Amino acid sequence: MRFHRLKHTFLRLSTEEKVTLMGGLAVLLSSFFPWYEVNLSIDEKRLIETGFSGDLGVIGFVIFLITLLAVLTLVGEHMGFRMPTFGYQKERVILFLTGQSTFLLLLTLAVYTKRSF
Repeated sequence: MRFHRLKHTFLRLSTEEKVTLMGGLAVLLSSFFPWYEVNLSIDEKRLIETGFSGDLGVIGFVIFLITLLAVLTLVGEHMGFRMPTFGYQKERVILFLTGQSTFLLLLTLAVYTKRSF
């Protein structure tokens, strides 16, 4: 029964909302995958950091929460939840949240890229 409701909700979304939802779900899932890996040649050990580990784990957690809030705002109306919009249109709230998440992802990518050089 739950799957039918989720499928019906997904089919009611516009094309733009579907793309935003799929991107948000990709960010949420990628938080659990390795973001950075280094092979230490000294003792054959590997340093692996996911979105929630290491010194950038707090940023990964914030990215996860912001994206989760954006996804909930996107589908909440269709699922019967009343999400606060703080006096703004739903689209503006989603744009703000996804923009913040993207900025933090790019910042994290820049830090990990600098470390790899």
